Amino acid sequence: MAAFDLALARVQQDGIELLPDRINRLARAQDHTFRQTVLTPGNTLCWFVRQIAHGNVACSAMGHLTGCDFSDSAWCQARARLPMELIQSVHRLLVENTRRELNLSDDVGGEAYRWHGHRVHVIDGTNDSMPDTHGHLQAGDVLLGDDSFSGWGHLALLLQANLHGVMPTHHKRIVQFAPDRPHAHPRKGKSSKRAGKPRSRVLRMLGQDDQLVEYFKPVAKPAWMSDGQWKQLPDAITVREIRRTVKRNGFRSITVTIVTTLLDPEAYPADELIELRLSRWMIETNIRHLKITLGMDTLKCKTLDGVRKERRVFLLVYNLIRLIMLRSARRQGVNVNRLSFADTLAWVRFGNLDEPPEIKVNPWRPGRLEPRVLKRQKKEFPYMTSPRAKLKSQLHAKYHDTT
Repeated sequence: MAAFDLALARVQQDGIELLPDRINRLARAQDHTFRQTVLTPGNTLCWFVRQIAHGNVACSAMGHLTGCDFSDSAWCQARARLPMELIQSVHRLLVENTRRELNLSDDVGGEAYRWHGHRVHVIDGTNDSMPDTHGHLQAGDVLLGDDSFSGWGHLALLLQANLHGVMPTHHKRIVQFAPDRPHAHPRKGKSSKRAGKPRSRVLRMLGQDDQLVEYFKPVAKPAWMSDGQWKQLPDAITVREIRRTVKRNGFRSITVTIVTTLLDPEAYPADELIELRLSRWMIETNIRHLKITLGMDTLKCKTLDGVRKERRVFLLVYNLIRLIMLRSARRQGVNVNRLSFADTLAWVRFGNLDEPPEIKVNPWRPGRLEPRVLKRQKKEFPYMTSPRAKLKSQLHAKYHDTT
């Protein structure tokens, strides 16, 4: 059995391992019928996972990768028959298993996976769509995002759902720290009188550059929110604004201004909230793992249903790697975020997973900055902006004209 198949088999739910036979039983329980050929749903899903893990290799290579005799056409048809509901069920079992193990690993090597007892979810936008994540959150969870999520609507929805947020203040919001400063109300006064004033009222100063403020409901509803949601939200919300200048070795100091729904200055010290905000860089790393290291940046399926399945299996593979990293982190006594994703992937592809592997530990680099540049020059070819058949016919026409 390949290392990745073995890793998937060891994801347990109620003591039952996710081997191909177990996946086949899940398929039958969901009323999916299939023939007892080599490409059963169980084998197909396990090998689909292996295909993604090995760099999303071509379908024509799957016979060699699995050691079984079937054509690339048969493999493509088997993937097309694979029910999305089955992929989602297996992924759900994996995520639930990982959450249980994470709850048992709240403190590894002196580093906590929870912040002040809260589960922290780091959120970001990317050029791939996914369902609303609120259904996966629990009351008291903390969302750590960028200023795209710090508008009045997002903060009000978080409070409505008994969730918390730590975000940089929105780039359009004026922030001033003074107990008696003037403010403007979006629904009162002329626009000329409101210009240049903060649209928030100071309720109480909590310390130096640390204040409770009241954010007023804007006049205009965000385009992404329904009328029903907007009407249910209050006329104002209370949040906390904090500003700190952060010194970094080898870099110039930066000024960080955040807004948060965590209002208690004793339970949530301002400096610790700023430090939590600065830890958000890890979401950029994790997205790069998914899109670059695993190769999800470019999907290969040519149908909408195929793309959805391919994306779901990418997420399954990613979470399976993270589960292996979590088990290895517990064994090595380090925080899971210090372990190398690429080294874990190499173990999954070629190593022996009879025991949790010894994964490379990355150096601790707080406040790390990296330039967004390509390491190597790309070849100077134009992009394919027309169908291949049209481009080929143009080449043929050009060739015949010149001869």
